[in-house]
Amino acid sequence: LANMSYLTTVTIANMGDLLQPFINSGFGTAAKTLATRTVSPSSRKFSKLSHFKYDQSWEREYSAMITKNVNPFNKKKDFIEWSNQIFFRGIGLQTITGVARNFAYDVGVNNAFKMAQKATPNSKRALARMEQLGLSIEELNQIKKYDNIVDAFESEDVGRILDKAGRKAADRDAIIPTVGNRLLFTQTANPYIRPLGQFLSWAQAKSAQTNALIKRVEDGDMKLALTSLATVPLYMGVQTLKE
Repeated sequence: LANMSYLTTVTIANMGDLLQPFINSGFGTAAKTLATRTVSPSSRKFSKLSHFKYDQSWEREYSAMITKNVNPFNKKKDFIEWSNQIFFRGIGLQTITGVARNFAYDVGVNNAFKMAQKATPNSKRALARMEQLGLSIEELNQIKKYDNIVDAFESEDVGRILDKAGRKAADRDAIIPTVGNRLLFTQTANPYIRPLGQFLSWAQAKSAQTNALIKRVEDGDMKLALTSLATVPLYMGVQTLKE
């Protein structure tokens, strides 16, 4: 009941995740990735090459938590799980989350490769972007050995590095609530407290995402500030559609 009452427009709200790669990874890299996926949908989808796929973590966790004290042999459990799955699928949450995370993953891979082709990062901004993708100078030097991103991704050593960068980007740009980033009292057996923890966890995750951007701007990343301002009208469009 909580899900079906408060999450009816969550799919529209999650459309904002499609804009995050443009802000965090740069408009050029994100636009190029989007163009490649649009013009030739079958090529350079690194999320498919690496078997990276949205695994319905959010939906599965909800099902696990809301049926925590339900007898597994009771038909109530089956009904609750079935109704939640139908609801999330019906409002399109699974689709938009999958698209957002796969896109963020591909942008992260392209961004890591582009970063490696440039000079060794030495500015505060460049080092911060490198750390966000979980990369080191040594790993960038390994990526730099390849002239073609597909060859680099399909190699055993560098492919692992690019896969890590893609997953880091997906977790940063298209947040999904999991056990690792949930508030502790979300796991309580009390049915009145548990939904409160679920929704507060989501709000906290989005706040942390926004605060991370603000901190980078305060640290002097003016390019990020301009990119963020440029996306404000798009975010307002998403909000208007949601309302």
